[in-house]
Formats: sequence, C-alpha cells, structure tokens
Amino acid sequence: MQSTRFRGLARFAIQAWRPDQHPMTSLSSLLFTVDRRLRNGWWVAIFFMVLTLVLAPSILIAAQYDHELGVGEQALIVFAAT
Repeated sequence: MQSTRFRGLARFAIQAWRPDQHPMTSLSSLLFTVDRRLRNGWWVAIFFMVLTLVLAPSILIAAQYDHELGVGEQALIVFAAT
C-alpha cells in the first residue's frame, strides 16, 4: 500500500517538474505575468531590498559617529526607499 502511494507521488513529482509540460518553464514567467507586468510579490521583495540597501549603511554610519537615528530620520529613509 505504501509503495503504491510513493510511486504515485514520485510520478506526480516527475511530471510536475518536466520542463516541456510545466506551466512555468522559464524565469521570466516566474517574475512576470502574461501581460508582462511584474508580479505583486516581487514588488514587496524589491522594496525590502532597497530599504535594506539604504537603511544598513545609514545605521552603520550613525553608529560610527555615535549618533542614534531618530524617528524622523528613519521615516525619511523609509520614504526614500519607497
């Protein structure tokens, strides 16, 4: 019984990752919709990457000069990343 279930699962996995039959055959289809617009989840990932790229150096520079970033400065950084 268990080996039959495993064979069915293995067959499904092989068919799911077969490149000629899988609906997402390329990286561009993973990133973009059919009408060539960026998928929503990637916008969130890009925002967090930009926020990290702006915020991390700001924190390191502030720590080097013994300065604590205030709420207003942090808000400006988030606004700049947006």
